[in-house]
Amino acid sequence: MNNQIEIYKSSDNKVELQVSLDNETVWLNREQIAVLFDKDIKAIGKHVNNVFNEGELDKESG
Repeated sequence: MNNQIEIYKSSDNKVELQVSLDNETVWLNREQIAVLFDKDIKAIGKHVNNVFNEGELDKESG
């Protein structure tokens, strides 16, 4: 398998995002996800909490 990371920049080159890699998984915190998707951090938090509340993922599995 060829491991590659693609980096995307906005047209004004103002968005910069650093990510952590662990065992072929990319990890971002809520602030990084908010920047990536240009959304409010509270909205990201709401969606992440819904993932746990609906049982899609277990908080203890991480």
